[in-house]
Amino acid sequence: MAGSPDLIELRGLRLMGVVGVLPEERDRAQPLEVDLDVEVDLTAAGLSDSLADTVDYGALCQVVQDTVEDGAPLLLERLAGVLAE
Repeated sequence: MAGSPDLIELRGLRLMGVVGVLPEERDRAQPLEVDLDVEVDLTAAGLSDSLADTVDYGALCQVVQDTVEDGAPLLLERLAGVLAE
């Protein structure tokens, strides 16, 4: 039986991305700061003390970075929704 979800909080990821409706917002990337909360069951990692049983924070941050850099949504709400997926 799986344990209850644990919360990993990643704060202050500073990235560059295109987001916005105005022409000047579409012309160039702007600084964005992302806070991310991830719910995951860390029971196995806590018991095993093995990297194979935990979250790869570097890979998680890379997915966020790639999503921000590769997308160009009009709204921050859209970017947040894509990151949540």
